[in-house]
Amino acid sequence: MALLLTGAFCKKSAVYDSSDGAIERLENLKVLAAQAGSAMIELDDSNFEYFAIDKPRDYNLFIFLTANNPRYKCTVCPETAAQITAVAQEYSNTMDRGGSARDTFFVKVDFEKGAYVFQKYQLQTVPILFYVSKRESMGDGKSAYDIPIRERYAFPESTSADTIAEWITFKTGVSLVMPKSMVMVYVMTILCFGGVAALVPSVINSLDTFWLPLVQSKTLWVVVCSLVYLCSVSGIMFDIIRDAPWYYNDPRGGGTYFFYPDANQQFVLEGFIVGGLNVACAVALIWTAKGAPKLKTAEQRLIGVLGGMLTFCALFWQVRHLYIKKNKWYGKNI
Repeated sequence: MALLLTGAFCKKSAVYDSSDGAIERLENLKVLAAQAGSAMIELDDSNFEYFAIDKPRDYNLFIFLTANNPRYKCTVCPETAAQITAVAQEYSNTMDRGGSARDTFFVKVDFEKGAYVFQKYQLQTVPILFYVSKRESMGDGKSAYDIPIRERYAFPESTSADTIAEWITFKTGVSLVMPKSMVMVYVMTILCFGGVAALVPSVINSLDTFWLPLVQSKTLWVVVCSLVYLCSVSGIMFDIIRDAPWYYNDPRGGGTYFFYPDANQQFVLEGFIVGGLNVACAVALIWTAKGAPKLKTAEQRLIGVLGGMLTFCALFWQVRHLYIKKNKWYGKNI
């Protein structure tokens, strides 16, 4: 997914009047959409600032930056472009079926026609997908070309139209269901039931010698309970359903993020870090209540209990600190 973008940057040439009002700007964008013949509108150096930067702007934008030319060696760009185009088309179809007025558009800038735009964003990697709301200026008061991390789509290792559609739904509130073929569902169902049926005789024959002793093992259930608890508090089901990325690398050299800065999303490693801290809290309490009192001397028992309590307090403080960091309102109301 990483791509080093090099080459000469071309200067943009003005095509539209930047003094246009919100109505004129919206109408011009609709004209471009009609000319495009699809839900994905292509912009370039000549019109990007007019539609995406200048104000007033009475519409939202999903901006997709890509480099599809093979010489840039972005192998995922064409596939990702097709997925986002499919999501954009489904969004358009959903809005048309509901009879709602369009105030959100999907635009694409390719490096071949938008080198100046890439230069302004100081990008070295593609693809990039981000959201620009009509209610706020890009950059949150900083440079118009600073994209807040919460507005970027964090591409997972293996992205799909479904995961992109879920993020679009989260940003817009418009529920998108991507059309799917049921062939693979039927095939997997047949394979699963066939596999279970094939294993039944083997399980029955080894029931007394292997399976019963296994399910009676205390060690097994301690491990299973620990894993279930870890998965429960780490949000692993959320990660699976939304295909969350493990972490996020800022393509502009802004560092690596292990914690998503908003309460409505998370990274996989973030969930396991918090889950591990919760499991460690539970272990500290179990040690304090069950382990430390069994030590030989009174001094050892006192040290064990105090150590367990202090460990729990330190771990719980860290969990609470991370929770407040994700949910700014929490710390203000207690």
